[in-house]
This record gives sequence, C-alpha cells and structure tokens, in this order.
Amino acid sequence: MDRCLVAVTVLVMYDVVRDQRRAKLAAYLQQWGDRLQYSVFLCRLPEAGIDEFVADASRILDKDEDSLLLVRMCKLCYEGVMPVGQGEIEEPPLYKAVF
Repeated sequence: MDRCLVAVTVLVMYDVVRDQRRAKLAAYLQQWGDRLQYSVFLCRLPEAGIDEFVADASRILDKDEDSLLLVRMCKLCYEGVMPVGQGEIEEPPLYKAVF
C-alpha cells in the first residue's frame, strides 16, 4: 500500500429546490453516511476523496437555485454534539490497519 487512508467525518447540509435533484442528492449522500435530519447527513469520507465527493455532489445541484454546505468535524467538535429529542448520533467507528 502506497499511502495511508484516513477517514474524515463531515456534516453535510443542503437546500435543494427541485424534488428530483433533492432525491438524487439524498441517495448519493446515503452512500457515504447517515441521515440525521431531512437535509442533514453525517458522512465519513476518505480525506483524499473530499474534492471528488464535492465535485460529484455539485454535478447534481443547480448552483443558481441550490446550496450545499460541508463542515469537517474534528474529534472535539464531534464529542460536543448535543442531540435533543429524537436525534441520535452514533459513535464513529474506530478502524485499525495493520501494515
């Protein structure tokens, strides 16, 4: 293996005007993470693949009508999440690699 793969936890929020684009974007995001609310996902992305993730998601959007916001979550930020009501945040999985 030439490089170390590191996963990054990213909070992804969107506002998409048209139903078809919204459904397509939601399906794309579900491949990468868990839906927390209607338009909010918690995704785990390979650090080296974040630009590709954004490019793929951008192709779904109409940049004149829609918006997408990504927030990288550091360990301290993630530990500070306080869900109220029915929202639950799962602990991120711990991956170990043997080289």
